[in-house]
Amino acid sequence: MRKRSDSILLIIIGLSLIIVQALGYIGSAQYGLTPNINFADNFSVLLYDLIFFISYNLFGIIGTILIFVAVIKDLKISNNTKSSLTHSSNNTNFEEKDKLIISVSPHLRDKTKTTTLMLDVVIAMIPTIIASFLIFGLRALVVIAVCSLSCVVAEALFCIICKKPMPIGDLSALVTGIILAFNLPVTIPLWQAVIGSIVAIVIVKQLFGGLGMNFANPALTARIVLFLAFSVSSRLNYVRPVTDALFKFSLEETDVIAGATPLVAEEAPNLLTLLLGTHGGVIGETCALTLILGGIYLIVRKVISFHIPVVFIGTVFVLSFVTSLDGGFMGALHDATYQILAGGLMLGAIFMATDYVTSPCTKWGKVIFGLGCGLITFAIREWGSYPEGVSFSILLMNILSPYITNWTATKPLGGVKVK
Repeated sequence: MRKRSDSILLIIIGLSLIIVQALGYIGSAQYGLTPNINFADNFSVLLYDLIFFISYNLFGIIGTILIFVAVIKDLKISNNTKSSLTHSSNNTNFEEKDKLIISVSPHLRDKTKTTTLMLDVVIAMIPTIIASFLIFGLRALVVIAVCSLSCVVAEALFCIICKKPMPIGDLSALVTGIILAFNLPVTIPLWQAVIGSIVAIVIVKQLFGGLGMNFANPALTARIVLFLAFSVSSRLNYVRPVTDALFKFSLEETDVIAGATPLVAEEAPNLLTLLLGTHGGVIGETCALTLILGGIYLIVRKVISFHIPVVFIGTVFVLSFVTSLDGGFMGALHDATYQILAGGLMLGAIFMATDYVTSPCTKWGKVIFGLGCGLITFAIREWGSYPEGVSFSILLMNILSPYITNWTATKPLGGVKVK
């Protein structure tokens, strides 16, 4: 049944890609951008036209291949099911109750599945998705859709090529795509968003063994790769909110104003502006209010614990407050509040630092992890050459996470430490 559901998911993804390709045809036809292969030209021009034609129709081609693979896979499943039923009917002497099942602890298990947890994370991010549309317009949704679809397709193709079980039904790739999009500016070229998605899924996640085996947060690592490789488009090209750009696909059609993140802006926005998100920044970091609402939802649903977000944000707040006391108590309080509302601190502390795989699993380990993230973030913001340090701090603490878990693990009653 699981294999058949994977085939259905492949067909759904394939049809989605074909629909996206059709929408691309409709949109580009208005500007006369439909590819045309001229066989009368010389070989170099013909080769260029062919490459452009293939890249232009890439989504449709991949969608068709996925549907074809799903149909073939479904036929194989049907044949295997028939043969297994025939084989089981000839071997009825062995009964299930005769099995002796031996397994290691834990023996008490929760009914919560990965899909349920990931679905809760997606629900928690919906307010921020809506806010990004209201702040930056339709292209924010396009970037989110491209990153999400690219992550899912990259994972499906990798598993098909490597003949691994299809894990796209657990929604982890979808979550990675949305979080990656939240870390990108709305003006980023879509091909760079696709590259970031491939880096997150294939290099950071699947090459290390898949879900549960990656040493670092995939979306976070991909964000840093894009940050270093394409600094102009992924770091400097922020856009201030444009109210008349909501339903326009291209920001070139509007009077876009280039702006900076509040951490380096010449005119600092007020705290209400930071809370509502109507300022420059990447897609998912501007509206602190929706991020806080998403964090509260995840804590109430017990998807995450409060330890990492509270300690992470609290550390930055306390250090910012202490270092700003020269301006008086109220001035220090304002500066500390500004520091926790500006930049990607809320996004990183709630949705990235709390990743199950790359954060400690003990309570004191989570506290140490959050404390380390806060210290590094503050140090980079205060003395580093980059205005923001959330991504680097989480990545560095991801590397230390296994050691923190070992240091804070409780010793079993009567246990003896192995020398």
